[in-house]
Amino acid sequence: MKQEKKAIISGRFGGYYFVLDQDLNRFACKLKGSLKKLGNSRNLAVAGDQVLFQKIDDDKGQITKVFPRKSTMRRAKGFQHKYSGKKREAQILIANIDQVMIIFPVKEPDFHPLLLDRFLAIIIHMSLKPIIVLNKWDLLTKEEKVTFEKIVAEYTEAGFEVICHSIVDEINHKQLKQSMDNKINFMLGPSGAGKSSLVKFLMPDIDIRLGIWSEKCKTGPQTTTATEIFALWKDTFLADTAGFSQIFLSHISKFDLRNFYPDFISQNNCKYLDCNHDLETIDECSIKQAVEQGIIPKSRHQRYLKLLDECCQEYLD
Repeated sequence: MKQEKKAIISGRFGGYYFVLDQDLNRFACKLKGSLKKLGNSRNLAVAGDQVLFQKIDDDKGQITKVFPRKSTMRRAKGFQHKYSGKKREAQILIANIDQVMIIFPVKEPDFHPLLLDRFLAIIIHMSLKPIIVLNKWDLLTKEEKVTFEKIVAEYTEAGFEVICHSIVDEINHKQLKQSMDNKINFMLGPSGAGKSSLVKFLMPDIDIRLGIWSEKCKTGPQTTTATEIFALWKDTFLADTAGFSQIFLSHISKFDLRNFYPDFISQNNCKYLDCNHDLETIDECSIKQAVEQGIIPKSRHQRYLKLLDECCQEYLD
């Protein structure tokens, strides 16, 4: 019997699962037949899965086992099949991630805090740790930096780790690498955020096509077309996925959204346990009182109310 080795799936391309062994050697693998019989699903094996594989030759192998996952990041569940009306299985983008790096541009394209709040809510909903990376910091003028320092303070005081980063000036590059060390990091963000440029910066030898932000269309280039894991250094990995700007909270209950705001939880002393911080009076809602007192920024609460309208009306499992 051929020796089995541990590995991590780095991606799937052209019908092959590409795995990295513990020495970061890369092999193109197929699933063993017995694994395929477990179900006809695109979620049987995904990027980030810990596996056992057997070498067939110098660069090919066969995956013999997929270990249980400690975490998954999925596309929004609950959407309907176009024709049959049946629910599709939620696609797993990546497994076993330790934290999600939200790469968000401060400029080109413009910064949208409502979109950032959507990303944060979805990530916390999945019980994953978000880290906000405000990218393209070098594009800001002195006056704009003053404005963004207030934004950084808002999210930091809300309980999030925020890293202001610039590839051009290498601002806070050391802090970024320390935050990523010894983890599987998932990279997420809207198109044009600079994700592929950041991967190229972290791994200069990797072949990633870099696009240019379109001033005319106000859109960023989408240079990533699939989820792939890159080995940065020993025991440290980075996952990149296709950029997207339109995400919604229709799969999240409006009764749960409040639980994804750390600053709301810390200030929650509302009169009613089911207070949703929207229709209640200021005397009944401690969050509205915190807004009135300047503890929670008014703009953050207003964005919360907008996201609340996107959520579904029922409790979900």
